[in-house]
Amino acid sequence: MSQLGWLYGSATEDVLTGLFIQGKGWRSAYCTPDPPAFLGCAPSGGPAIMIQQKRWATGLFEIIFFSQSPIIGTLFGKLQLRQCMAYLYIQLWALRSIFEVCYAILPAYCLITNSSFLPKANEPSMVIPASIFIVYNLYGLSEYVRANEPIKAWLNNQRMWRVNAMTAWLFGILSATTKIT
Repeated sequence: MSQLGWLYGSATEDVLTGLFIQGKGWRSAYCTPDPPAFLGCAPSGGPAIMIQQKRWATGLFEIIFFSQSPIIGTLFGKLQLRQCMAYLYIQLWALRSIFEVCYAILPAYCLITNSSFLPKANEPSMVIPASIFIVYNLYGLSEYVRANEPIKAWLNNQRMWRVNAMTAWLFGILSATTKIT
């Protein structure tokens, strides 16, 4: 990229290009033209959504190991620490799938071994994880209500979040790991 254009070599070339130009010291600006520009076509079905999520997870995770990594951009370029942390947050989101799979396996493991990983429901220490769970979900639901979305849309999104984490993100991380090694 000499003066103008996209950087290729990743399924998420938009993030790679943004990281490159911000690492050179360019500043970002928020632009909302009327009518809206760059409206893409979203996948319409479940398998297409998961394929896209896998591609994004793979592409974002791969960028960490490129020469345009946000860590390298911060240490040797003009990328600010806050920008680096924001890029890393986005690029590492698919790693959550490993922890979600482990957390999903815990109840079955506890049934088999007759053990528990949470306090009993009548113990006072159960108040903390229960309140965190309730507040987190109520906050997510309130965002949907403020956006005039139905509660059913929130429930469907919660389900798809689990499905994506257990499949697309996990396979995206595995795919990126095999490409890198």
